Amino acid sequence: MNSLKKATFTFAGLLLALSVVYVGLYHGINFFLPWSTSFYLYLVLSVLFVGTLAAFALQLVILKRAPDYSIHIIIGAIIIRLFLFGAFNFLMIYMSKDLAVQNVVLFFASYLGFTLLELVVLLRQITSFKAS
Repeated sequence: MNSLKKATFTFAGLLLALSVVYVGLYHGINFFLPWSTSFYLYLVLSVLFVGTLAAFALQLVILKRAPDYSIHIIIGAIIIRLFLFGAFNFLMIYMSKDLAVQNVVLFFASYLGFTLLELVVLLRQITSFKAS
């Protein structure tokens, strides 16, 4: 298995583990402070999982070819994802106006964790690309 596939599968496992942590935290907090329905939790985590994994895989392929442009690629990917996820948030707000604030807070808290995880793993990959 080549290094890009291995890195992508490893990252997918880490994202899945982070998703499980978020589900546990959500249900733990929701037990004491009822917030929103769990449908939105799973919808948000699914969209973030797929979007972050796709962006990570695409960035890995591009960074393998041009590791010197790493900062440009990472910032560009974050900006594009913010626009796309912003549209998703707009739809989520439009579909459920009564739970809008809770769902957006849930989304951006999850987005922060997913993006930080992606940056840490990407920076480790960039250093290995530059070393080889």
